[in-house]
Amino acid sequence: LVGGFGTWTHFDSKWNLDTSFGNSWGYGGRVGAFIAPNWNLEADGYYTPAQAKAGTRFLGSLSNAVDGDVKASAFAARLVYSFPIANLPSFHIGAGGVLENFRGSSDAGAGTYQYGVNGLAGFNLGFSGVALRVDGLVNYLPSDGGKFDFGAQAGLQFSPDLAAMMGGTSASGPTMW
Repeated sequence: LVGGFGTWTHFDSKWNLDTSFGNSWGYGGRVGAFIAPNWNLEADGYYTPAQAKAGTRFLGSLSNAVDGDVKASAFAARLVYSFPIANLPSFHIGAGGVLENFRGSSDAGAGTYQYGVNGLAGFNLGFSGVALRVDGLVNYLPSDGGKFDFGAQAGLQFSPDLAAMMGGTSASGPTMW
């Protein structure tokens, strides 16, 4: 599977970022492969431009501007299980690891990265290998007292029938394999 999505993130208050609705939009992409019926491994990455809270510097660093821009990104890898319903929509849940990276507005600005765990739940609605995918996710980063970042992703996903593309027989209908 291959897909692209728009994302919205609500950062934990411990990041000291302005998480108003308009400041937390980003974009990303996903790749994955089904490894067994209804099971797939997937990885995604996304970028969300953010901003330090009014009157503050990100991470308190003098090398970051007051109210400055913050470059936030994350890379997650997870195992996902899909619950197909009548061969068209499917619901899915997944869990795995995540790496979140934050940098100030310039390369000289202070930044940080942290490892944690990721959980995801959502649904696909599609036909003939193309689907609308909507997910809710949570990242938990245990260092520095722990942080929870929540988000939502929505976009298109393409799941080609590789057997048919390679000259084999095609599946009789959309499947999760």
